[in-house]
Amino acid sequence: MFAIYARHAVDYERIRLFHNRLLIERMDAETLTQMEFNPRWVRVELGATPRDPVKLVSRGESVPVGIHLAQYRRK
Repeated sequence: MFAIYARHAVDYERIRLFHNRLLIERMDAETLTQMEFNPRWVRVELGATPRDPVKLVSRGESVPVGIHLAQYRRK
């Protein structure tokens, strides 16, 4: 159990908005994933239920965000 916690102790999610790009960076169990979107084409989709993640959607691609937030803070 301790080993699993230790692998996720430094998990994070970072969303950065620049003039011409939106960068989503996620560290999950020592794996870094980055996605980049044009901010003019991105929309935010709330889940059907409070437990569903918020998604950023652009041109057929979507990425869940706010997975480390408590449910009441996602909205």
